[in-house]
Amino acid sequence: MEPSLPNGSVQHNNNFVFHSYLVCSMISIWSIHALTLRYTQVYPDQTGQYGSSTVVFLAEMVKLLIAAFLFWREKRFSCKQWWERFSVEVIRSPVEMMKMSVPSICYAIQNNLEFVALGHLKASTFIVVSQLKVVTTAVFMVVILGRKFSLTRWVSIWLVTMGVAAVCSETALGNTPGKPADQKPNENPILGLTVVMINCTLAGFAGVYCEKMLKETTLSLWMRNMQLYYCGTIFSGITCFAVDGSTVRKFGFFFGYNWKVWLIVSSLCVGGIYVSLVMKYMDNVMKSFAAAFTIITVSLISSWLFSHTLGWPFLVGAVTVCSAIGMYNSVPE
Repeated sequence: MEPSLPNGSVQHNNNFVFHSYLVCSMISIWSIHALTLRYTQVYPDQTGQYGSSTVVFLAEMVKLLIAAFLFWREKRFSCKQWWERFSVEVIRSPVEMMKMSVPSICYAIQNNLEFVALGHLKASTFIVVSQLKVVTTAVFMVVILGRKFSLTRWVSIWLVTMGVAAVCSETALGNTPGKPADQKPNENPILGLTVVMINCTLAGFAGVYCEKMLKETTLSLWMRNMQLYYCGTIFSGITCFAVDGSTVRKFGFFFGYNWKVWLIVSSLCVGGIYVSLVMKYMDNVMKSFAAAFTIITVSLISSWLFSHTLGWPFLVGAVTVCSAIGMYNSVPE
């Protein structure tokens, strides 16, 4: 159910505050997720490394429960109404479930591949290369949604891509002075970059596909989320059984878990819910611009946490990103 907002300047101010809140929340969540995930890959727990597929599976289950609770709240905590709608829209709607299985599988694959990518790339490099989704998102918005961008917005999309590439160019090109504290002897940057590029394509397609479904449907946002996470839970469960099934049977599902792993689970859960809100009330390119600010945050924290050096490329890139965001927002939708 969309919030009812007053007209005029009050509505404009409320929209600005709400959108700013969403963007700032996404920046915080993405930064925590990338940095913590990289840290656990570089410094595994002494008792043993956790199964990455168990994290994704657990996060999908929690997101399903959160969406179910919020839909129950939307129905004024009526168990009868909740079950009636769940039965109709989930259990007895195979066509709709097939539609939602497409992005849910893409997201599940993407979440699992992030662990592979951050096992071979520094967090700052991962974040900056991930901004290729700005391009893939824009392309899929044109193809799937029929969206038309002005020349100014295309230039801003190009500028933000160039800016975020400049932020961590020294790290990405391996020109950082000294050896970073998170340098692993068995890293394969080519593999990591390839995985990120696959993720960017999946993220662009799934994000725009979900935006189309959410904005054109008469269903509640949380009912759509229940459909999405229901499919995601099934696929993630199958992946967990195939990838880490033997470890789970031998040591238990929560083997290797500590507070950092739980932080990753939390970031995946909360991040998934917030992405749904962003797709409902803002377009995916704005979500990509929020990710651009995440680069600045991750780069600064990485420079302190892992002894990375930030030079002129970072400063030039940061200014370029901020300018591009201002340019994008200066043009009416």
